[in-house]
Amino acid sequence: MSKNYNKLSVFKKSTDFREAVRVVSVPLNPPNDDEVLVKTIYAGVNATDINISAGRYDPNSQLPFDVGLEALGIVESVGKNVTTFKVGQNVLTFGGPRTYAEYIYAKPDELIPIPSLKPEFIGLLVCGLTATIGLDELGRIQKGDKVLITASAGGTGHIGIQWAKQKGAYVIGLTSSEEKAKLLKELGTDRVINYKTENLDEVLTKEFPVLY
Repeated sequence: MSKNYNKLSVFKKSTDFREAVRVVSVPLNPPNDDEVLVKTIYAGVNATDINISAGRYDPNSQLPFDVGLEALGIVESVGKNVTTFKVGQNVLTFGGPRTYAEYIYAKPDELIPIPSLKPEFIGLLVCGLTATIGLDELGRIQKGDKVLITASAGGTGHIGIQWAKQKGAYVIGLTSSEEKAKLLKELGTDRVINYKTENLDEVLTKEFPVLY
């Protein structure tokens, strides 16, 4: 095990991420008794990283502080009280923020076991949970419902499309280009609206009067 590892820390609150962060080297210590040490293989990049670096979620946060919401990696070592994970296991980790680092210290309940190190799994955390919580907990969608998803070719949107289809909903996807429209059709979107070439109000009023 190396004596030090690198991570990104915020030293200046700013939405300019390059200006806000620095690479720092810190000691690589064994995990505490109730912790798991994870070697990072992939780290997820989120649009809201700049909100974190600007201190918008916690205006009272003291500099420097860590950044990064999700990562995929391999368990490097475990504390003596940890029984649910083992060295060499593939995991997703979330929370923090702290995942823009070569190594991450996490509690067992902040880890999700995964079968392989596919980077696609990272999208199931922030983007995936945002989509599913929004549709299930807030929207409470049911089979046969008509669901309109904006920015539907984005990280959260394209997962929302697939989730709503699995629920049996009729899915309307809003997007801005023919390239994105093609992707949405491949994902099973029932009606794709390109708002650059179609008038959204007119389409919804004419085709989905009950929804609108």
